[in-house]
Amino acid sequence: MSRKPQTPQATASTAPGPDPRRRVVEAFRRRFGREPECVTRAPGRVALLGAHVDYSDGWVMPAAIDRAIYLAAAPAVGPDSTLVALDEGQEHRFDPNLPPPPPAERGDAVDWSDLPVGLAWAFRADGLKVPALDVVYGGDVPQGAGVSSSAAVAVAFALAWRRLARLDLGDVQIPLLCRRMENE
Repeated sequence: MSRKPQTPQATASTAPGPDPRRRVVEAFRRRFGREPECVTRAPGRVALLGAHVDYSDGWVMPAAIDRAIYLAAAPAVGPDSTLVALDEGQEHRFDPNLPPPPPAERGDAVDWSDLPVGLAWAFRADGLKVPALDVVYGGDVPQGAGVSSSAAVAVAFALAWRRLARLDLGDVQIPLLCRRMENE
């Protein structure tokens, strides 16, 4: 008598989660009632050599990991950007043409919204004007695990602004602007 092989049951720890790209696109449609004009992806990374010295122009050897931040975006209808952080369950609005000073100058605690607000400031400091965006972002990069989740968020925003504002930014300029935001 032969027995039918049993298929192992997936558990919460082994079952794949929902596709993060699809999740941000569907959330964008629900929140803004239209299709995003672009979807960007920025992976998390590990530092194989030189962790945390990249902030001060040190030599590093990072490697991308298989987890990423996805960002669905379209130009905003009004002057304010509306940011929806799925993983935080929060929303924030700001005018990218009048960003407040960076948190270091304000003396406030750093908040998730400081990444895109600070990046808009870095773009403006470099003489680049960025449009207001409607954005939903999220992903599967673990926060606080040392895999550069905040850098992935910043790069995803920079890529969206480059595309939607049709900015002539090379691939090297993107991380330099992100680093400026982080440092200043």
